[in-house]
Amino acid sequence: MPPRRLLTLWHPQVVCGFAVLAIVASSFLTFIYLKHHAHDALDKSLQTVLDTTSEAIAHWSGAQKITVQAWAQNPAVNSLSTDLLSIGTQAEALIFAPAQQKLKSFFEPVTEAAAFEGYFIVNRDNINIASSRSENIGIENILSDRDRFLDRAWSGETIISPPLISDVPLPDLSGRLQQHRITMLVVSPLIDEHEQVHALLMLRLNPLHTFTSILRMGRIGESGETYAIDATGRLASESRFNEQLEMAGLIKAGETPVMNIRITDPGGNLLNTDIEALSEEPRPLTHMARLAIKERKPGSRLDSYKNYRGVDVIGAWVWNEELQIGIATELDSEEAYAGLRNTGWFILGSAVLLSFLSLLVLRSHLTVRRHAEEAIQLAVKAIDADRLKSEFLANMSHEIRTPMNGVLGMLEILQDMELPEKAKKYTGVAYQSADDLLKILNDILDYSRLESGRVNLEHVSFCPKSIVADLIPVLRPEADRKNITLSATFGPDLPAQISGDPGRLRQVLTNLIHNGIKFTDQGAVEIKVSQISAQQVPVELQFEIHDTGPGIPADALPMMFERFHQADLSSTKEFGGAGLGLAICQQLSDLMGGTLQAKSAVGQGSCFTLTLPMSGSGSARAV
Repeated sequence: MPPRRLLTLWHPQVVCGFAVLAIVASSFLTFIYLKHHAHDALDKSLQTVLDTTSEAIAHWSGAQKITVQAWAQNPAVNSLSTDLLSIGTQAEALIFAPAQQKLKSFFEPVTEAAAFEGYFIVNRDNINIASSRSENIGIENILSDRDRFLDRAWSGETIISPPLISDVPLPDLSGRLQQHRITMLVVSPLIDEHEQVHALLMLRLNPLHTFTSILRMGRIGESGETYAIDATGRLASESRFNEQLEMAGLIKAGETPVMNIRITDPGGNLLNTDIEALSEEPRPLTHMARLAIKERKPGSRLDSYKNYRGVDVIGAWVWNEELQIGIATELDSEEAYAGLRNTGWFILGSAVLLSFLSLLVLRSHLTVRRHAEEAIQLAVKAIDADRLKSEFLANMSHEIRTPMNGVLGMLEILQDMELPEKAKKYTGVAYQSADDLLKILNDILDYSRLESGRVNLEHVSFCPKSIVADLIPVLRPEADRKNITLSATFGPDLPAQISGDPGRLRQVLTNLIHNGIKFTDQGAVEIKVSQISAQQVPVELQFEIHDTGPGIPADALPMMFERFHQADLSSTKEFGGAGLGLAICQQLSDLMGGTLQAKSAVGQGSCFTLTLPMSGSGSARAV
């Protein structure tokens, strides 16, 4: 009996049952594993966008403080302020004072700049004794009810206000005057001859110019957005969903939602629920807004919660203590997990298919013995398919930790899967958008670091030929996708070793070669490296990047290296980018003591030539 009971374990039906259970369990564990890593990837991608945006906001606010300090330290501003302080606070006397007219003329560059919308000089009682608008003179300043805030300025600190509702009508993006528009002020103390703070200088900032633009760049995919809220929970930047907010009745047609709506949970999805059926005001703040304002520290949530449209989202947030605002990056859950759901269906389909194959194997074994060999082959194929699936998922989990801290890798893998055509299209758009966003943000941060002088060069020994040779296999896939040739040639007298910054040289060459590939539809991109003169000290190396693209018009060549410039505005739509790549290359070239020039003719391609002086560190030649 015992032997017979033991043998029943090997009965084909029992074996098939165990096989089906193993397949289902393996598929379930694979999906759990993939879901865990998808959560990690989404969290990292949200944090990347949020951190980059927060850094850009901090850089912007710091620049505004430096600007107002420069104006406040001007002797003419202090002298004219002293004259106005001696007059008192009577509005008519202040308006027609000669010092008032001189200040208006002096601050004309401020009032005409797009980034600013006026100025104030405020006395100890927080009364405006000077302003770019006469109607504001002789009355309390817009920040007078924020005593604790202005106390910091009276104690000698340069500060910047949080977003607030303006006291006067201000133009919107179309130039129309708008009541209750968002405004911000940056404040610096005016120091008299006794080293005492005797007045405050305020510059009125235009948040629509740069502040909200920085946040707008944090929009990812079809539904992701990065926005700011103030300490009361009001929206302090633009929304990408104005039409939806108008349809829901939260704002009027043509009205901006900035400072006009609170980030509350409406109790239902505004996109498919009658607004009249939702809960009455006051509605509670959303999960993000409540925690950001209450705890004032970084946070995130990948289990969906309702946003101000009543849509399920995932998000990450941080509190900016200086501006007293919360900054949040959110993405609709449906879009965020669309790829994971498709992958889940793929895994489920694979499990069902493998289970069905197992049942076929059992049926073949029980009916016809001569089919045994075929059944074994099917089982081997099924095992191989399961192994390949496991290897594929392992490779995918590795790719999830690549550029954009996971999201780009995830989207790239999903593009390779057998997805429905519509899902494949959405995945491609999301991938390209995330990749373009990362490139644009990196360009902007690189340019801002160069502008602020925070880039230090290395001086190490390296092989110039290796720098170019190592770039070819990295960029060749991009060229192969366009069926163009990518090659490099090297002069016979190249030094084996030179001294300089290989990382910055690689950055400039990568950008130039990438541009050549991007704008070339057929033909080739060739890199030529040569030494101009072996007698010169230091050694001068020349890197030429030739392409067979459409060429650049002669009138556009002088402006190619200007920031935010592209030779043809249509190329912005076709190829994307912020127009900073060549400007960064130019500045890095200047920083390394070199020159970057462009030659081109329409229809004949372009040539960018980088010439760099390099200290030689060996007499041997590169081979």
